[in-house]
Amino acid sequence: MRGLLIALTAYTAFVVPGVAVADEPVKFALSTPTDLSGNGVYVWVDAFRKAFERTGREIRIYPNGSLGGDQERVDQMRLGLLEINVTNPDEISRHSPTYYGIAMPFLFQSYDHMDRFLEQTPFVTQVNSELAAAKQDFKFVDIAYTGAMVGLLTRKVPVRTVDDLKKIRLRFLSAPDLKLFAAWGVRGVQVSWGEVAQGLQTGMIDGYLNPPAVATMFGHGSVLDYFTDLRMGPSGRMIVVSTRWLESLTPEELAAFESAVVEARTANRNWNRHYIAKERDALARVGIDWVEPSGSERQTWKDRTVNFYDPKWYDPAKTEQVGRWIKDTAEGPNDSH
Repeated sequence: MRGLLIALTAYTAFVVPGVAVADEPVKFALSTPTDLSGNGVYVWVDAFRKAFERTGREIRIYPNGSLGGDQERVDQMRLGLLEINVTNPDEISRHSPTYYGIAMPFLFQSYDHMDRFLEQTPFVTQVNSELAAAKQDFKFVDIAYTGAMVGLLTRKVPVRTVDDLKKIRLRFLSAPDLKLFAAWGVRGVQVSWGEVAQGLQTGMIDGYLNPPAVATMFGHGSVLDYFTDLRMGPSGRMIVVSTRWLESLTPEELAAFESAVVEARTANRNWNRHYIAKERDALARVGIDWVEPSGSERQTWKDRTVNFYDPKWYDPAKTEQVGRWIKDTAEGPNDSH
């Protein structure tokens, strides 16, 4: 845990305009529901809230994107209007080439490996240095895990090997997605998240890449039939905190913040281990079959995966360094997926 907090410990307390003062609630925003059973992000948020409120400060949670989309919420953090936020990797990667170094799939084969990478390398410190240099006024604190690793959710067609993709169309969001899909030989269709269910119903798309928890969380059981467990990488959302707000905390409050992060992370990791064990049954209950590729079938995906880094965000030297950290913390014999 020390690796996640080392960049947060050298603050002098002073009052900064535009951030919550002691008698105001601390705002914590996320895009997903307040579901302790099925939402690992909220498990993190709720554990943090309970721990930090022992200081006497109130945490007010804004779920379901009620304060806007990811980019809008990050903008609010820059303006001092939001203290803590859950966001997507792009909001960090666009300002931190080190963070963008983990964008490729199949880098991490287990959550234990990911945790070692976060805890035992300078990754978090380096990311926060780059965010500070870019004058972003927020810090990366942790990744809240959300269940089994990223795989492929599809309708009608079960997928095992990359060649099975020739029959279907997948949702994409950005040019790097299309580059990856081209290497895989699959057609991509750009669809906003709010239109995914309709796109699946009408046949505009046949599936999307995401962890299995997304299908149950957003009620897609009626429009999806299969989940292919590709284990492309850990699934999660990024916890970020306003630098201005951190600098406004007293030493006692800062210590309470750090302790609350530890408690939140522990709660999330415990939830994740138990949730993964139950996810196959959860999908079955909503009518989605779990497809488990063999080792050789999963290898077909890795073999066809290309470097799809966006040149605007990509730094070869920093990506190479990230690769060394990943190798140095490679999975052990008892790692869990």
